Amino acid sequence: MSYISLLRAIEARELCRERVISIGVTKRLMDAVELMVAHGVRHLLKVEGEDVAGVLSVRDVIEELSRDPGNVFSTKIGDVGSREIYWVPQEASLMDTISALAEKDIGVVAIWRENSILCFVGEKDIIRTAARWDLRGRVYSAMSKDVRYLTPESTVSDAVRLMAREKVRHVPVVSSFGLIGMFTSRDLLNKLVGRTMEGVDELWLTSLEQVASPNPLTIDASSPLNEALKIMRSFNVGSLLVMEYGELVGILTERDVVKYIYKLIGGERIES
Repeated sequence: MSYISLLRAIEARELCRERVISIGVTKRLMDAVELMVAHGVRHLLKVEGEDVAGVLSVRDVIEELSRDPGNVFSTKIGDVGSREIYWVPQEASLMDTISALAEKDIGVVAIWRENSILCFVGEKDIIRTAARWDLRGRVYSAMSKDVRYLTPESTVSDAVRLMAREKVRHVPVVSSFGLIGMFTSRDLLNKLVGRTMEGVDELWLTSLEQVASPNPLTIDASSPLNEALKIMRSFNVGSLLVMEYGELVGILTERDVVKYIYKLIGGERIES
């Protein structure tokens, strides 16, 4: 079966895993952080009374905090995030869903059933499904080669600003001796929960050496792409650092994989 036939045969609703967690527009950003951590999600449905008011993503949170960490306590949910919701009907195919994610450059689409949102389907769901396929290609075919990294002496503030500027969620930490860790949006949210304003200020000045996750998962650039997807699914991570002869040469993210599959089904030539 071709990729196109396979993706047309799978309905998007079959991938429903990410629960729709809602948050009122009058709540504060810290409330959103706590909900994301508690439920393990990266997107929240913004609601105003019984009306849907948009979607708040972890990238929206990072962008707001990059301006001022104090915004975590002062900014209302209604003032951040998108008021637009990208959705597909529940009978839409996986091909439709991947196309929507890639063309809009977004992390999730809503699956619409009758007059309500059934669930969100996102990049992580695509990874879980694609890991079961015999997806052709090597890691270097899909990875991002322009890796933005920071040093151990860099601070959490530096990392947040980099994430916001480059629109990324994963920041490798590299010393003169090589790769030593990774700081992610998940790390950031986990460390924000329960802090006072004074605690947030302290976190912003903390070096990445103290807070980055050590021993990040890596993969060789020439490894089969399907092997990378299986690792990402097994360890529930959103990225792998790509190495070649012991050097960091790229990063493979969920979004990279979605865009790679989109190119496959769109007929664009892909290096293999």
